[in-house]
Amino acid sequence: MAELTKSYAAKGVLSTLDSTLTEITKKGTFTHDFGAALREFEGQDITISITLKEKITPIDSESTGE
Repeated sequence: MAELTKSYAAKGVLSTLDSTLTEITKKGTFTHDFGAALREFEGQDITISITLKEKITPIDSESTGE
């Protein structure tokens, strides 16, 4: 049996209030209807992966004085 894969990839800020994803690229700022993208998969067997990336400040002995 063959498989057909359909996927979307975007990197940006997700708003669950209005179901949009705002993506900032070198070509400009784009707002995608995240809800519409999900509706394309209605009733299908899917896998969703969302990754949260945060910038952190390392704590070391010099900055804490220890």
